[in-house]
Amino acid sequence: MQIDTTSYRRIFLEESFDHLANLEAALLQLDPTADTSEGIDSAFRAVHSIKGGSDAVGFPEIAQFAHGYESLLDRIRTQAISLSTTVLDVLLEAADMLAEILKASQVGTAIPAGADELKARLIAFTPPSEAVHRQPISTMIPATPSAAVRNIIVTVAPIADAFRIGLDPLPLLRELENYGTIQRSILKAAGLPPLEELDPEQCYLFWQIEMSTTHPDTALLDLFAFVSDNVRVSIETKATTELPATSQNQERVEESWDQIIRFAKFLVDRNIVSPEQALASLDYQRSHRPAIGRLAIESGLLTPEEVFGTLTRMEGGQMFGQTAVSYRLIKEAQLKSLLVLQHRKTPTYGESLAAIGAITPLQWQCEWDSFRKLEQANSVPAPAPAPAQATTQPVEEGNYQSHSPELIAEFCSENEEHLEAIDKYLLTIDDNPTDSEALNAVYRGYHTLKGGAGMLGLNAIKHLAHEAENLLNLAREGKIVLRDKALDLTFASSDGLKRQLGFVRQWLSDRGELGTDPSLPHLIMEIQAFANPGAKPTPMPLPTMTKAPIPEAAPSEPTPSKRHSGGEKETVRVDKDRLDKLINSIGELVIAQSMAEEEFNQLSERTGGHSHALGELSKISRDIQELGLSLRMVPLQSIFQKMARLVRDLSRKMSKPVDFVSNGEETELDKTVVDQLGDPLMHMVRNAIDHGLESPDERVANGKPKEGKVSLKAYHQGGSVYIELMDDGKGLDKDRILKKAIEKGIVAEDARLSDSEIYTLIFAPGFSTAATVTDVSGRGVGMDVVRRNVELLQGSIHIRTALGKGTTFTIRLPLTLAIMDGLLVGLGDEVFILPLLSVVESFRPRRQDLYTVAGKAELVSVRGETVPLVRLHHLLNSKATIHDPCQGLLVLVEDQGNKYAILIDELLGQMQAVVKSLDTNYRPVEGLAGATILGNGRVAMILDVHGLASLHSLTGYPARTNELLVGANT
Repeated sequence: MQIDTTSYRRIFLEESFDHLANLEAALLQLDPTADTSEGIDSAFRAVHSIKGGSDAVGFPEIAQFAHGYESLLDRIRTQAISLSTTVLDVLLEAADMLAEILKASQVGTAIPAGADELKARLIAFTPPSEAVHRQPISTMIPATPSAAVRNIIVTVAPIADAFRIGLDPLPLLRELENYGTIQRSILKAAGLPPLEELDPEQCYLFWQIEMSTTHPDTALLDLFAFVSDNVRVSIETKATTELPATSQNQERVEESWDQIIRFAKFLVDRNIVSPEQALASLDYQRSHRPAIGRLAIESGLLTPEEVFGTLTRMEGGQMFGQTAVSYRLIKEAQLKSLLVLQHRKTPTYGESLAAIGAITPLQWQCEWDSFRKLEQANSVPAPAPAPAQATTQPVEEGNYQSHSPELIAEFCSENEEHLEAIDKYLLTIDDNPTDSEALNAVYRGYHTLKGGAGMLGLNAIKHLAHEAENLLNLAREGKIVLRDKALDLTFASSDGLKRQLGFVRQWLSDRGELGTDPSLPHLIMEIQAFANPGAKPTPMPLPTMTKAPIPEAAPSEPTPSKRHSGGEKETVRVDKDRLDKLINSIGELVIAQSMAEEEFNQLSERTGGHSHALGELSKISRDIQELGLSLRMVPLQSIFQKMARLVRDLSRKMSKPVDFVSNGEETELDKTVVDQLGDPLMHMVRNAIDHGLESPDERVANGKPKEGKVSLKAYHQGGSVYIELMDDGKGLDKDRILKKAIEKGIVAEDARLSDSEIYTLIFAPGFSTAATVTDVSGRGVGMDVVRRNVELLQGSIHIRTALGKGTTFTIRLPLTLAIMDGLLVGLGDEVFILPLLSVVESFRPRRQDLYTVAGKAELVSVRGETVPLVRLHHLLNSKATIHDPCQGLLVLVEDQGNKYAILIDELLGQMQAVVKSLDTNYRPVEGLAGATILGNGRVAMILDVHGLASLHSLTGYPARTNELLVGANT
């Protein structure tokens, strides 16, 4: 059985664009002068989700770039570097590049140029001006009292999967140049296997950098802190200064870690050393402790290749020695000897204090004696440690409670999908155990699970995913075949991980106790025994059932994102085509119900029958229709967010400070409308900043604030959605617009236009008042696109402006394009529907209100305003029963600020019409927007007011509301 990965990749890309929108929203909220922790966390979660998903579905380019992005965000989160305008610019630039990479992956084109360079900048980003902020306090203490130059060797060894997770070590190595003088860089390639066994995605290399520096080891180690799980770093001092001989040196004091911590606190409490010095000495002691692997090489117990092979098998929380013993590279007795040797070669805490100049050896000896006497006086016999057994010991889970519930919920949602994909790929492996693509997909799924669980402190999930990953890795390397027992264990791992995610879900709901799986330790030990026959299984600790701390807070109303039962709200992704088919089927259901009701009413007139069920059916079908349409409704938040980003970029590019304000982002519109609304709004916002807002100097000279204001607002009113874009700039100059329109031949030189008609000229193709062409505007394209797109959405656009005060554009749109409220009108034997959004009123004119111009064009006066009279049957070449306007009815409609009076025979009522596209089912027809089916089964055409206005301009005189009219019927 073969599984098509296309659907998983498509789902990942859809989710990633959502994560990208959340990323941009978080970045736009960041302020270098304020607390940004919440925004940085949101941005980090978005990028982390993209990285994990891309790794699972096989998009390595996305995973690598997202990893570099995530690394920079993590350094900001941990305050390794501070947020500044420069950093924020790089973050936004990277968000744009990530969007381009996602789009390229979606259509199958090459990754954009510059992605690798930007990724390197993200990984190695350390602004010189912020170097002091990125160093912890311990690194500010010199390694020696005189801060002398030291010659050291820095060994940098990435783990085997470094390339798979997108880690590029070269930018890290280059950054070492900022910490001293590089004398020599040596590439160690002894671990390279024969060519036929080489895995191009695995890292077999490590580097040794010989350099001189005045920085302490802690500063150099901090450089690799954010990749500490994926890169092993050690520092060896080539020449050290021996401390003066003391009794401490002659007879080594055996210190335990707990004792060192108590002694450090003892010194701080007595004001002998500062807290910073206490921490710095601990760093010094840690950095000068020789590595077990190096000691094993020096002792001849292991080769360098075996050491680095062991390092690649290590995970967070595991020790080198234990890993080497578990793989039977050394014996337990040899490990004990190495630990004793390491202890002897490690500086004592007193030596470390003396090395950083915090205390003299003699002073340390006195304080140590005092501390030991105090310890002995207060000592209590400690219970003897229990013998080590290969059984489970209860220990606490990681720090999962310190992470936000939203992050953990997102982790659960993503990895439930990964586990579903894993199960499907395992079915493929069941049919073909050598299917490399399926093996790699399952391996990536477990690897992603492990990484996310480790970050969140969910240790049980991390351990199980790690062992399953090891099993899959053996299958990928051809050392085992994934069938029978091995395949059963892999399926059992998937089931076990599902149970663990269930426990986490339950914890999210009640914040009580995190459940445990009694079968989990046995499963892990079984996997270990299968993967390493004869080796002693590593005990797997069970997580204890810990109570989550619940902060005391005032009771509040449940948020919309939670169910009444306490669980978090879940969403389901639905293919757009399927949703459209559902809406179409619901529309057909409503039409069929209307037809059935019409037939029943006709039958009832003859038989006198009555049906309660039919009325109930009508109600249910309408409810289903409204519910179906609500599925297509999406908030305007994503578009408003893009406009906020556009304003920020243009503001910086054009050196115009702009205050952008948005309201009504939660307003919902049909997804089809929202998708097509992006281009019109983008052009309008660009024009508002480029043409509308004055330069800062002009604004100050005109008595305005230096900072311009652009506001975007959306709201519901009268069954429509209104979107207003307002700026406080210079407004539209009607004289300049008219002059430019005459120059371009858009209007005649002797034309007499109203103010609204002059302002409407900015929508004419090719019209522009810009003096020069820039990369922002000036070519006369854009505003005509705005009008055309708004018209395609069956909407309208209006302009309000005041010279020197600003301009407001108002777009009116229908809630949905699938159903429209319409006015049913009769014309001869035909029935038509006029969109209710365009209808102003209907009336029967008086004879004295009718006029003609040049014996051809007909007009009618409505409350002092003269509008063109449009004979609908002339435009549509159809028959009409009534030809005298005073005997028929006129429906006053509006299109782009112009009004028309359409002559019809009669009004038949109002209805909600299910719109059927003519473009899809027939072809475009001027003056018709679509069709619908009436309750009696007849087809009714939906009129397009703008198209009718265009037809009228060709067959009669264009609308001119200020024509000189004299006499009735003249």
